[in-house]
Amino acid sequence: MPKVYEYTAHAGNSIRHDTLEADSEKHVRAWLREQGMFPLEIKVAPKPRVDLGAELKKALKPAASPRRSRDAVELVRKKDFVYTAVPASGGEEFKGEIQASDEREVRLLLRERSLFPIKVWVKPFYYDFLPSSGDIADSVEAEKSKKAFETTPMEELAERWLPRTLTQSQVPLKDVVFYVQQMSTMLEAGLAVSQTLEILGNSLTNRRLARINHSVKTKIFEGVSLAEAFGEHKAFLPTIFVELVAIGEQSGNIEETTRRSADYLEATAENQRKIKGAMTYPLVLLGLISLIVTGLMVFVVPTFMQLFAEFKLKLPWTTRTLLGMSWYVQHRWYMLPVYPLVTYVALKWFRGTNVGKSFADAMEYRWPLIGKLYYKVTTSRLLYNMALFLRCGVTITMTLESVRDNTANLLTASKIEDIRLGIVQGARMGGLFEASGLFPAFVNHLITAGEEAGNTDDMMFKGAKYIDQEIEAAIKMLTAAIEPLMTVMIAGIILFILGSLYLPLIGMMSNTSKVAG
Repeated sequence: MPKVYEYTAHAGNSIRHDTLEADSEKHVRAWLREQGMFPLEIKVAPKPRVDLGAELKKALKPAASPRRSRDAVELVRKKDFVYTAVPASGGEEFKGEIQASDEREVRLLLRERSLFPIKVWVKPFYYDFLPSSGDIADSVEAEKSKKAFETTPMEELAERWLPRTLTQSQVPLKDVVFYVQQMSTMLEAGLAVSQTLEILGNSLTNRRLARINHSVKTKIFEGVSLAEAFGEHKAFLPTIFVELVAIGEQSGNIEETTRRSADYLEATAENQRKIKGAMTYPLVLLGLISLIVTGLMVFVVPTFMQLFAEFKLKLPWTTRTLLGMSWYVQHRWYMLPVYPLVTYVALKWFRGTNVGKSFADAMEYRWPLIGKLYYKVTTSRLLYNMALFLRCGVTITMTLESVRDNTANLLTASKIEDIRLGIVQGARMGGLFEASGLFPAFVNHLITAGEEAGNTDDMMFKGAKYIDQEIEAAIKMLTAAIEPLMTVMIAGIILFILGSLYLPLIGMMSNTSKVAG
């Protein structure tokens, strides 16, 4: 029997409080996710008190005139809608018609009937005249949907002529997090995978992710497993999500693995957000410095250039360099964006070669300021991955093998492989982790204790959380260190410009005083 639930949820940038009638709390959560809201609190609404006096007055009140009946007015405003829905308990989707004032009311009415709406649209006037209750209209909708997932001519040209490393960028993590969270909620609500993908396809805004979802849905109907369907798009999705889908499909617990994958991706996105936030200040400051220097080159330096030419002064190399830069900015300004682009493409190409990758992997943890931070982020991610696989029932050797394959840094991957080989040969895991030198000493002690107690996955999670705290402290230290460095850099640029402009003038004034003396 349906109950009335009170819910508090995030709706965009605001908090929404309302009630909803549903069969269970899971259905309330599924409906909130479908509406783009994130549930904060859900509870059964208390029964309202009955005011006997008000009920008696209402019973004795004369009935309203049919012409002025509010229900009649609302009935006139209602429109015919066509919907496609599936039963909340599972089953094949079906189509139907219903009268309501708007699309939201249609979805609420379907929820009351324990139906999960997939598509809702206003019934066109010609719908009843079409064969098979709108097959032509459905084919038109299908054609539109198919065109939405086709590759545009510009995208085809980019994939054909640009390097593959430039065109095969991953889907933004925030979009993947939303996608996996929605999938997890619907699967836990009892919907089938095909129905879940169908519903998700109507709410995705990222074009590449929508194509992936459409391709996976098509492959499933062709009989391909969910893991293989997502595996074809491994270049665009987080690898751990694809592998956890495979594990969940094999174990028959896809709902649990998807939920844990969503939690992990959400934590990873939060770390990325913190790092990007720390880098925002220096990037903005660099942009302002570039604008100020460009203004000096265009408006101030040319004035001094005319003065130096008029007096035929002998210029030092710093002044000649500054004048050359000013001339280039004024006469070759269209070449300025080309150099960063060429540099980026060259570095991207070099990073893709064996020599470039070996050099980048060797220097990854040694860069000033950001090297230690990147090391902490990498080790935290490794621990989270291993704990996640272990909690999903994967053996330690298979876990290390999967983590090794998903690690981009070759040196880190080789150390993980050494740990795996040692475990295969019968060595203790705690000693191997300590000998690798890959993780902090505190984490090694936790893993040793977890091995003794039989809860290695819990200890790895605790180690990852410990490193996350160090990451927050490292980000604060990085932000504090960047400010004085930027101040010194700005002072150096200003001193270079002023010194280059005024040194020749000071030399001219000293020569003039000597001649006068």
